[in-house]
Amino acid sequence: MDAPDKEIYRLTEAYAKAENERLDELDNPPVTRPWIQDFTASWLGMGNYIPYGPGAVEAQIQALNDNGSIDGYLIWNAGNNYTEGIDFTPIE
Repeated sequence: MDAPDKEIYRLTEAYAKAENERLDELDNPPVTRPWIQDFTASWLGMGNYIPYGPGAVEAQIQALNDNGSIDGYLIWNAGNNYTEGIDFTPIE
C-alpha cells in the first residue's frame, strides 16, 4: 500500500488476517484487543492521509468484524478528542 492511512479497511483487514494466522498456530491463543485509530495523521503529508471521522473508525471496526476472531478493540486518540456519532455495531 502506497498510502496505508487512505486504505483504512484494507490496512485493518491485513492486520486482522496476520494476527489470526499467528494466533491459529497457538494451542491456547490469548484474547486480543487491538488499537484502532481515531485521529487524522496529517504529518504524513498531503496525499498520504485522510481526515478522520465516523466512517474511518467504522471501517476499522467492520474490518475486524469481517475477519473473525477479534471481538474487541480499543480506540486511540492521543489528544483525547474522539469522534462523535460513530456506529459501533458492524454490519453482520
